[in-house]
Order: sequence, then C-alpha cells, then structure tokens
Amino acid sequence: MASPRRHRPSGLLRFSDGSKSTLRSKFRELGARALTFGYRRMLFMSYSLDDVRIPVYNASLGVSFAALQPRDIDAYLRFRQNAWRSDIEQRLMHGDRCFVSWSGKEIVDACWTATGLIYVPYMRRFLRIPPGSVYSYDSYTAPQLRGRGIYMARNSYTARVHQSEGLSRSIALVAYENYSAWLILTRSGLKTLGAYHYVRTPLEGIYWETVEAGQTLPPLVREPTRAMTGGSIIGATSES
Repeated sequence: MASPRRHRPSGLLRFSDGSKSTLRSKFRELGARALTFGYRRMLFMSYSLDDVRIPVYNASLGVSFAALQPRDIDAYLRFRQNAWRSDIEQRLMHGDRCFVSWSGKEIVDACWTATGLIYVPYMRRFLRIPPGSVYSYDSYTAPQLRGRGIYMARNSYTARVHQSEGLSRSIALVAYENYSAWLILTRSGLKTLGAYHYVRTPLEGIYWETVEAGQTLPPLVREPTRAMTGGSIIGATSES
C-alpha cells in the first residue's frame, strides 16, 4: 500500500519537546499519545554523503567529539540516567557506535548509529538498513544546553566520519508526532522520503508505507532480535 504524497507533519498533535508546558501544549501531547496508542507513523529521512561538502558547525560551548568507549559507560549513564548499563553494553557489543560530545569530563550530547539490522520498538519491527547507509537513532542533548549548537556541531562531525569511511547515506526514523525532532533534522539537511504506518491490532498489526514520487523505502521486517544470544532487545526509541 503506497501512494506518493507530501510527508510533512502538521504539528497539531505532537510529543513534548521538553520546553515550558502550556495548556495548549498539554492538549497537543495528550492528543498525540491517544492517537499513537493505536496508530503510529514514522517518517523516513535521508541525507546523502556522496560527493558533498559537509559544513562544519561550531557550538557556543567548548566541546570535543569522539566515539563512546566501554570505559566511558559510567559517564554516559550520568548523562542518560534512565539508560541501562546492559543495554549500552549490548549496543556496543553488536557494533553500534555512539558519538558523544564531551564538555570537560562530562558527556552533554550523544547519538547512536548502526548498520545492518536494527530493532525499532515504536513500530515493533526491524529495519533492514541498506548497504552503504548508516542509521542514526537515540539522539539526545542535555536539556540545559539545548540551543547552543552542540547537536549541529556533533551531527556534522558524525557525518564527516561516516563520509570518510565510504558510507553513502545517513538515514533516520522520526515519529510523525515528534515535530521538534523532524524540524531539527530537516534544518540539518535531511529529506523526508516517505513514512511507515502501523495500526495496532490484537494480533500482528497492520503495516503499510507511503512514499514520495520515485522513492523506495527499506523494508520493516519480522526477524529475531540481534541480541537473541542473550539480553534484551535493543534499538531505536520512539523519540528518534
């Protein structure tokens, strides 16, 4: 089930972006939560790394960038206090990478990347990442430091690393109701190529996709978890 259409979220119903809450924003979030209990959409976004000059951005705060190492997990857990050590260890063990922004000895921003196959809990399916593409997920900046350009600077660094490694495209999934994240990614140069749809039913659910003209989306598939050798399912969150 696919039909060409413009995939631009309206923002009428949206998840909270962490900013100051108002009565209007509370109604928007309640509406979004009610809708997505039974019907979910994720926008497929793409940024070409082929033969492009990736702009370099500087944050207004002194930060440095690096891939997360096992010895840095304690610092990551201070940064993401709701994260589980076992999940982070499994992500690293399965080859996912986390690019972090350091301010002194503390992590203030991070984003995970993966290739191959990734579980997307929000859609209850696996995304088969095409060869040459790298998937970004679970991006997060410390709330008190948002608006200081850290995300843009780290995102540029990550894209340049991937380009230097010969990867041709960076991709991401964003919930239709995650309007703020969609705006940020769009301003970062990502284009929305289509959407995955999921209607919850008592059994397996109903899935379909819609695409922009001339585009195709990689499949969402039912497959065993990559972590079936031990531990819990890992992958992208609904906040991606």
